[in-house]
Amino acid sequence: MQVFYFYSPLLIAKTQEKAYYIIEVIKMDIKELINRRKNQLKLTYLDIAKACDVSEATVSRWASGEIGDMKRSRIAALAKVLQVPPSVLIEDDGFEEDPNILKLERTLEKISDFFQDNGFSLDFDTYDCDKYLLVKDGKIVNAFNLADLLLFYEDAKNHGNFKSLPAAYTIPVLGLVQAGVPITAVENIIDYEELDPKEYKRPEEYFGLKINGDSMEPKLFKDDTVIVHQQSSVENNDIAIVLVNGEDATCKKVTFNDQGIILVSLNPKYEPMFYSLEQIETLPVTIIGKVVELRRKF
Repeated sequence: MQVFYFYSPLLIAKTQEKAYYIIEVIKMDIKELINRRKNQLKLTYLDIAKACDVSEATVSRWASGEIGDMKRSRIAALAKVLQVPPSVLIEDDGFEEDPNILKLERTLEKISDFFQDNGFSLDFDTYDCDKYLLVKDGKIVNAFNLADLLLFYEDAKNHGNFKSLPAAYTIPVLGLVQAGVPITAVENIIDYEELDPKEYKRPEEYFGLKINGDSMEPKLFKDDTVIVHQQSSVENNDIAIVLVNGEDATCKKVTFNDQGIILVSLNPKYEPMFYSLEQIETLPVTIIGKVVELRRKF
């Protein structure tokens, strides 16, 4: 199997004169690389095939792992369409002996061992390749970029302080919520927001959603971001994210009566949408979560 290394430069410190970086290396095979960047860039197999001058079937076989090797000319073209420098696509021959990589690996192993000895575990955040998750008793305590992780580690090691957690936890902002697609699906993520872990006790249960349309004006406008708590039921008159008939989810005020559920737009030019108890089951009508906060950028 041909193995590639995907580099992510992480800022450690910055002065007026110079920024200091450490390189994080994520080891992945070709199918993982293609699928990750395909989803992030919203590409199709056909887009990649045209750029690499191969058939769509060939790209599909790359992405499934059927073909593990490729010509160097294909690597250059693949790097271009996936928007990574060709230098980040390097074969496995002797590369792991790079001293910077070995130093980083040893550092992360030492940090991971330290946390394990103190009842924590260090996991990888699938939302954000620059984040590490600190987990205790199966629950996410918080998320760190590498710089924050190193600072927290030094404070905990030298002073026994495990409470100086970063000020915020990163959650994904989605462009849409689709039926049959996990909320955490990479292809839906368009941005990130930060939550205060003191206010949000289980931040892993939240996601952001970009508002699309004017049905919730004057309270929510197009391109606003709402913070949503994942839950399958809400109270009467709550604003919720609701999935109807397998289509993309919608943001509406929810009211209930003995006959069913009513999805109400705040904009008076849109009529309320009523669904009977039978339709709730057969369409179905599914509550994804409750809107708990509005984030608006000016």
